[in-house]
Amino acid sequence: MTASFENGRIPHAFLLSGEPGIPLKEVAVFIAKSLLCDHPDPLADETCLTCRRVENSVPLLSSKARKEEALGYADFVLIDGSLGSIKKEQAQDLAASFSKTALEKKGILVYVIHLVENMGTNAVNSILKFLEEPGPNVYGILTTENSSKLLPTIRSRCEEIRFLLSPRREIVEEALSLGVEKEEALLLSTVENSAEGIKRRASSKSFRTVKAAYEGAIRAFRGRKADIVYNLEREVVPALKDKEDARLFLRFLGNALRSCLMPGEGNEAERAAFRRLGNPGRDLQTVLTSEGEIKVGIQPALVLEHVLRLLAEDIQ
Repeated sequence: MTASFENGRIPHAFLLSGEPGIPLKEVAVFIAKSLLCDHPDPLADETCLTCRRVENSVPLLSSKARKEEALGYADFVLIDGSLGSIKKEQAQDLAASFSKTALEKKGILVYVIHLVENMGTNAVNSILKFLEEPGPNVYGILTTENSSKLLPTIRSRCEEIRFLLSPRREIVEEALSLGVEKEEALLLSTVENSAEGIKRRASSKSFRTVKAAYEGAIRAFRGRKADIVYNLEREVVPALKDKEDARLFLRFLGNALRSCLMPGEGNEAERAAFRRLGNPGRDLQTVLTSEGEIKVGIQPALVLEHVLRLLAEDIQ
């Protein structure tokens, strides 16, 4: 990527792909900064006014939202698929905005579509034409955690950059050196692939909420079968009202189930909680599917109650 900026042969569209835990959105925004930076060398210095304005830009949810909320940088648009399914209207708003003359003096328009696999069919059709016929000085950065879900026509119109996960043990050791507690570093290393990301998330109020709910779930599954559902619905489900909190909880739960399927993996509390499951492989698939249901808009409480009841019923 650096070579593209050094020689000035920058593709009109990048596709960043990698597994969950890799900071794809952050890398995409950094590429956008590098295209717009006041003092690139050859990449963004991240200290200039333009870089700071790009950092402060809000996701494009709708044309109405764009009018009502001040964007940090007028010629930069972020569509964040982690916030929900990307709709046709968002793609159309993007295309309409970038069909006009740039507002900033650089004359460069840049858009990021994070988790492009979360686009609906109509949105994909709208963005395909945009990729096929980009206007002058228009650059796109797309990200995906599952490139197999993308149409070949999308992949063929982008320069793909594949990111590999760093070894988990190295990430945990680096996070410990930054002052993160070992238990939290181990837990967060299942969803973050950088020590800085672990440290940042470990200090968030959201993580505290999810961690408490996850620990409550482990305690419930270690208890008497007759009490599991009651304890889960009293202590766990009510705490996870936020969609992203619920999805993170399910990521932790899924990783625990996955590790417990492997000899020697998982910590003792997780092994004790799930060793009584009759069909842990099926239960893992249930958890993975339920995270996707929350992503497309089903109420978190309904999804959590359903999946946790199914797991409780599978306890032998």
